[in-house]
Amino acid sequence: MRRVAEVLVRQRWVLIVLPFLIGAMLFLPPSDGRSIVGRVIWGVALLVAATVLALNLAGFDPGAAEVTADVDTTSLGRALLVRWLSRSRYGRFVGGAAGLVLGVGFGDGDLGPALLGLLAGVAVGGALVEVHAVSGRHASRRTADLTARRVVDYVPAIDRAALAVVAVLAVAVVIAVTTVERAGSALATRFAISALLVSLATAAMQRAVVGRRRPALEPALRSADDLLRSLAAAQGFTRPAIALAAALVAHALFALGSRWSITALVLWIAALGWYVASWRTRSGILGRQAAIA
Repeated sequence: MRRVAEVLVRQRWVLIVLPFLIGAMLFLPPSDGRSIVGRVIWGVALLVAATVLALNLAGFDPGAAEVTADVDTTSLGRALLVRWLSRSRYGRFVGGAAGLVLGVGFGDGDLGPALLGLLAGVAVGGALVEVHAVSGRHASRRTADLTARRVVDYVPAIDRAALAVVAVLAVAVVIAVTTVERAGSALATRFAISALLVSLATAAMQRAVVGRRRPALEPALRSADDLLRSLAAAQGFTRPAIALAAALVAHALFALGSRWSITALVLWIAALGWYVASWRTRSGILGRQAAIA
């Protein structure tokens, strides 16, 4: 049974279709007796999706230890890394699931709001996981580590550049719609301002996570803590936030009419790419460890 649970808990993609599956079961008209097999298939699919949801909400995470197996750190440092990965995965999952459900509810079955809700939920969930640590309540005030830490040392240059580009695009959309009055300008402005706020909030959160206090630690644990900060600031919430901001700018361009559809579609593809890049992988963790070494 444990092996089955380990396989099922990884199939989170099933949950994307869960709201649509439930809606179809509730609102599709009943059919004739020949649909018994079809109803059984629908029931099994719903049961599998519900099981995946329950396992993820329970915090079951068999993959954290696997992706950290090759990380060069002490046993305690690895345990801290596994703990953070599980906590971050749980926060992102809960936020993403809630955002997806809200997106489906407000979108009347439209895929765009559902995906936007998913990206928003993952970004918010990933950020909230770090909020409790930003205050520094658990850091010793008598033996503080005074090492200077900068965002550029923890967040990859490509992520910093992408966040800046999305913010600039958001500002450009706001300026464009205020100087040229056209249909959809009010909606485009709201989307663009939302993207700009997401970018600014992410930049502030990066500084808070990177610069939060920590007690004086031995070198091995200090390296593990640096890796956790880098993973938290980059993959934990920055990349999901970039994905969300890019999707918001894409929606702003869609609101301006078909003239901007191609550009908006490219931004949506980029947003999904950054969301996928935020997934935890063994190569990603090893790459971040090498970058901050």
